[in-house]
Amino acid sequence: MKWPSARPGLSALVDELELPLPDAAVDRVLLVHALEMAHDPGALLREVWRVLAAGGRLLAVVPNRRGLWARMDTTPFGHGRPYSRTQINVLLRETWFTPIGWSEALMYRRSRAAGSCARAMAWERAGSTISAPFAGVHIVEATKQVYRAIPVRRERSRLVPALEPALAPIARRRSPGQ
Repeated sequence: MKWPSARPGLSALVDELELPLPDAAVDRVLLVHALEMAHDPGALLREVWRVLAAGGRLLAVVPNRRGLWARMDTTPFGHGRPYSRTQINVLLRETWFTPIGWSEALMYRRSRAAGSCARAMAWERAGSTISAPFAGVHIVEATKQVYRAIPVRRERSRLVPALEPALAPIARRRSPGQ
């Protein structure tokens, strides 16, 4: 589905497992609200791996299983499947990505109360300083690793000379009466 329909495309709605891009077409992919909502996160990451160029980078923003934001239905991260850091790491490695950078964000839930913005900034600074486990989201950067194929060396087969038997069975002679 293309938008806008009358002009050159600015946006497209596509199947997450069939991206309309050729292999190794892009250098960077940003996934926000994708892994937690995907029916098959492994298949989604394999499709992203397919369209990324060698050495390409993936930046994924994933809800933190331990975070406050994932426990509230009033936030975008309160829907879908939140992840722990270990779960994201395993998922990325199973789909041929190598995590190279981690960060956390959303330490404080915004409110409409007076002074909320100042408190939020203080909580964000404090949370990022101490690497608080209750952050709302994990931000992980991963790279597509492509290893060159190593040719298989075949061992030289040893030539074994064909040996003739040392002892050959002697055929029994029949006596004339047998």
